[in-house]
Amino acid sequence: MKKVIGLLVFFIFILSCKNKVVSDSIIISVPDTLSSIPVYQLDGEIVDNKSIQVQTYSDHSMAMLEFINGTTQIILTGFTQGVANRKENPEIVILSTIVWGISSIMVKDRNIESIFNRDNTKIALPFQGSPLDIQFKSIISAKGIENKFELLYFPFQQALGFMNNGSLDAVIVPEPIASKLEESGNAQRLITMFDIWSEINNGDGRSPQVSLFTTNNFISKNKNAIQKILELLKESTTLVSSLDSAVIEKYSNQFSMSQELFKKALHQTVYQINTPEENKAISQNYLIMTHYQNIPDDAFYYTEE
Repeated sequence: MKKVIGLLVFFIFILSCKNKVVSDSIIISVPDTLSSIPVYQLDGEIVDNKSIQVQTYSDHSMAMLEFINGTTQIILTGFTQGVANRKENPEIVILSTIVWGISSIMVKDRNIESIFNRDNTKIALPFQGSPLDIQFKSIISAKGIENKFELLYFPFQQALGFMNNGSLDAVIVPEPIASKLEESGNAQRLITMFDIWSEINNGDGRSPQVSLFTTNNFISKNKNAIQKILELLKESTTLVSSLDSAVIEKYSNQFSMSQELFKKALHQTVYQINTPEENKAISQNYLIMTHYQNIPDDAFYYTEE
């Protein structure tokens, strides 16, 4: 009898420990892309007696649903996607943008030195209303050269095929696609979106691309943990930006890329953690410059108390 009671106590203890691990975890949901590398570095870290668990998603809609219903506490996604989702979910708060530039304009014809001083340039974008579409339209509008371009919309792989057969003059693609194209010799990098944006933004090429979002409810109950997460992110982002050899070795394998190519792709990705005040100022400026409708109020931005 004592043996049975002992076993019951043991199993109750095991179950309580299991539940404790779940309740004491902070789950961060991320896409399996280069943008996620600084966040991957946080997996297993302990903040305020809570374990960080980084999990990847392939279905953005499902990941956002899990985030909204509280299954995951933090999500890494496109800046404008987070802004759009806040319209229906005012609890959403942006913690920080971690990627401020990741795409480049690629051309096949090596005689093209600039796409901004020629007429009838056919350029491919992912889809109408995509972040790249919105940003590129804002750039050519600011330059007053909208009539020099024919904007076409295709998925990346299809657009690359059309550029190879001469149907398109240029495509805008993110990393690591841009670096892979350059290495293959199938295209050359004409200019990065970071550099183009700096031309119309007083020399500052930063535009919010990929950001971390959470909710007011989670922040209110985890203020110390949030501050520690941002500190750790700043450290990991600095490490990744420095092209640390251990980071390159680890993640080049994960992304099935040579270390040399992976290093090049990281170099072309602008990682940075700013203060909440800087994050807010740059983000609001971007939304104004891209003529975004229904710009979020100040409550959308995380602030340190």
